[in-house]
Amino acid sequence: MLEAHFKDDDLVQLTEQRGQTGEKVFSKDFLQWLKKNGSFDGIHMKAIPEGRVVHPNIPLTVIQGPLAMAQILEESASQYA
Repeated sequence: MLEAHFKDDDLVQLTEQRGQTGEKVFSKDFLQWLKKNGSFDGIHMKAIPEGRVVHPNIPLTVIQGPLAMAQILEESASQYA
């Protein structure tokens, strides 16, 4: 089983992220929460197999699990779609 979670190096990189105004993108509280709870355990992901016909308004991928971690996974996956 693969354990996916945010590592210390990931959190350092997120700490250094700045927006257009130069302000930090992520608050210290959020990063501490992510360090404590940033595991993808409990995430279930279903996808339509490649090569299948897909009709309009049918989701290609369904992600279920803890809301915050599912949203992080869904957002990062949408960047590559």
